[in-house]
Amino acid sequence: MPIKEGWEISPDRVEWYEKINSRYDVGDPFLTSKCMRGKDNGFLVVSDKGFAWRIKMGFSSSMWQSGENMWIRWHDLYEVIPKKPGILLIKVKKRNMKSKEIILDKNGNYTFKKWALKIVRNAKEERENWLNRQQTFNDLFIKTWEEHQLAEDPAQSDTNY
Repeated sequence: MPIKEGWEISPDRVEWYEKINSRYDVGDPFLTSKCMRGKDNGFLVVSDKGFAWRIKMGFSSSMWQSGENMWIRWHDLYEVIPKKPGILLIKVKKRNMKSKEIILDKNGNYTFKKWALKIVRNAKEERENWLNRQQTFNDLFIKTWEEHQLAEDPAQSDTNY
């Protein structure tokens, strides 16, 4: 699936997309954006395989560092809750980062990591495009997640957070 119109990788973010794509099996993205995860600024890449996010350190876009990254396969995403246009609350099934197996509580239920994802307006982005991206982000993200659900959890996953 090609990148959707209005979600192209901006030239100042190509290097960070390439770092994400070299580290994780993202595949061909259809959506990229500046994105906050909780209170942290970063960059989001979404594809049919899952989504990746990379933190931005410092005050200028040139100050990206080898800090926090995450890669989530769609099958490891448990719930997506739309909060407002452009803002989603996500619940990710916890996995043991060494064995890659799902972590269950003492009652056999999933345990979770929870994050808010908030799409951020690009510098010099026209207001109309920004409002359109906010409106479509939730639908695109949720539709893709729903399309890629599995009937059973895989024993292991390359999800990394």
